[in-house]
Parts: sequence; C-alpha cells; structure tokens
Amino acid sequence: MHLQSATLYYIVSALGEFSFEIPYLAYYLFQTFGLGYSFLYMAAFALIFGLLDYPTGGLADRFGRKRTYALGLVFVGINYLIVALCTFPITAVLAAFLAGFGAALQSGSLEAWITDEMEKNGKVEDLDKVFGRGTSVSLMADVTAGIAGSLITFTVGYWWTIPTAGIIALTAFMFAVIFMPENWGGGEREPYTKLLKSGARWIIRKKPLLFLGLAQTLFIAGAYSYWETLTPVYGERGIPEALFGLIGSAMHLPAIVTAAYAHRLTRKVGCRKATAMLSWAWTGSCLLITFLVHPAPTIALVIVLESLIATRHPVIEFWRNTLTPSSVRATVPSGLDTLTHVGQSLALFALSPFVQAYGTTWGLLSAAALTAMSNFTLFFTKEN
Repeated sequence: MHLQSATLYYIVSALGEFSFEIPYLAYYLFQTFGLGYSFLYMAAFALIFGLLDYPTGGLADRFGRKRTYALGLVFVGINYLIVALCTFPITAVLAAFLAGFGAALQSGSLEAWITDEMEKNGKVEDLDKVFGRGTSVSLMADVTAGIAGSLITFTVGYWWTIPTAGIIALTAFMFAVIFMPENWGGGEREPYTKLLKSGARWIIRKKPLLFLGLAQTLFIAGAYSYWETLTPVYGERGIPEALFGLIGSAMHLPAIVTAAYAHRLTRKVGCRKATAMLSWAWTGSCLLITFLVHPAPTIALVIVLESLIATRHPVIEFWRNTLTPSSVRATVPSGLDTLTHVGQSLALFALSPFVQAYGTTWGLLSAAALTAMSNFTLFFTKEN
C-alpha cells in the first residue's frame, strides 16, 4: 500500500502523540511519591534526552531517519511498561532514563524525514502547511487520548492508562517500520563524526539558531514545570480524576484549529514576531491560572494555554528547519534540543525539592518566571 509522505507523517505523529498523552503519568507519580518526584522523573528524562540528543541526530542523518525514529519509539514504549510496574522511586527514574534515550532518537528525525521527502517530491513550498497540519492532527490524537484516558480511569483506574501508552508506542514503531521509506541527509553522506562537527559549526555560525535555542531552553523548562504541576492542580481544586482526560480533550479542540493555521500568522508577521506574541500570551495566562483557583477559570485557562503552545510549535519547527541545510537537518535541531533539554533538566532538578516542600503554586510560578526569561531572550534572535 502506497501512502503519501504527508499522510505517513500525520499518522506516525498522531500515534506517538497518543502514547504521550493517554497516561496519567504526572498524577500517578504525584500520588505515589509526591510532586517532587514527578519533577525528578522529568528531570532525569530531560538529562538523558539532552546528553544524547545531538549524537543521535547525527545517527539519523548518517544511518537513516526512519530507523532512528522507530528505535526511539521502542524505548519510549518499554519505559511506560516499566513505570506501570514501578514500586520504588528509583525504578521510575531508571525508566525515565530509557524514555530520554528513546526521545533523543526521535528528536528531529521525523521533521527531517518529512522535510526531505517534501523536497524530493517538489513540494517544499507546502512544508509550513504540513508542519501546521501535522500539529493539528497530533492534537486530534490528544483529544482521542484524553477521552480514552478518562474512560479507562472511570472503568478500571488511572494506572491502566500507563501500560496502554506503552502498547500504542510499540504500535507506532511497527507502522513506521512497515510503511515509511528511508531517507538520509542530502548530498554526499559524510562520516558520522564529521556530521557532528558540521552541525556544531553551523549552529555557531548561524547566530539566529543559537539564540533561538537559548530561548527554547528557558521556555520548554517553564512549560514542563507547568505540565508536571497541572494534574496535581486539578486534584487540589476538586476536579474528579475521571474528568482529567476529558479536560485534556477539551483543551486540545481549539488548538487543532489554531495550529493548522499557524502558517498564516508566520507569513503575516514573520517567525520572530509570531513566536514572541504567542510566548508572552502563554506567560500571562500561566500567571492567571496560578491565582484564579476556582475549577471553572482553571479549565478555561488550561484551554487557552494549550492553544498558544500548540500554535507556537509549528512556528518554531518551520523557523529552525528553514534555517538549516538538508545535510544536517536532523543533526542541527538535535544539537539545539541538547541545549534545551540539559537546561530543562537542570531547572527541574533544582525545582524538585522546592515543589516537594511548597507544592503546586511554586510549580506554576516557576513556569511563568522561566518562560518570561525566554521571551526576553527572543529580542536577541533574528528572522534569518
């Protein structure tokens, strides 16, 4: 069966996103060990992700984007199966290391794969639409995952959402292996170590990429502080567990539309201004959710926050991929993600004892503070 490249990209993205969204992972860790351990899990994940992201980006460009991405799905799936059987905090942290390795293998591989497939088919002018619609399709998977998570929680308990996530990740692996064609970086296939050096030189020489990486480091650290705190916030504000997934579905619905049309904002004001507008709006909304503690405004602001970050994602992906040549199109984003995730890890390790001691308000305020610093960093970026 032959499927178009864009369709394959949408399906694999959706399956991967479904496996990421369905588990009540942060809530499970919060209930079992406390909020600090939820931060610790994500910090361990981010540390391995960051340390391995750049060398695994070189693997994708040298040995194939599909192979690298599919292997990452295997490790992520196994991580969920281990966490589901977790009885000690150290087990969850070890599983997080495995998840970080899998995420590093995936990082940049799928975006580089679709970019080269679009170039090969003479449709690169539609790449911004594909990134936007890919985000939209992934959000549709989020909606489905949220409903499924609530149904599973209502019928058999939220623990069962975690092994289900592992099974879906392994299903995505099988689909990728069977249906996706392989591709590599364009031009002469350089030796692996030379690719890593070429990617590093490109990042250093292309200053907009370097400053964009610094801004992303702070923003993603803040976003993860928010995400790890979110389901514990639901519990503290009297929202039933069985509704968590339905809220997740509801918050993705507007984002499906806004992400699909993100390219219109980019074409109108440019990548830099579009990113800044969306980022400042996110920070302001995060501050509001910290102080408006009633369930109704909490849910409304969660929807706004999701729409803003979902719309921001394809803008960032389009910006950095178009600044990068094909030969290092997986290596360079992976190098930037190394910076992002090591910084995120350090922030979460530092915050872990504080949120364990002082709770969810500290987590939300930390998210707002980190993303505000990111937004100021955008002043030093350029369009190209």
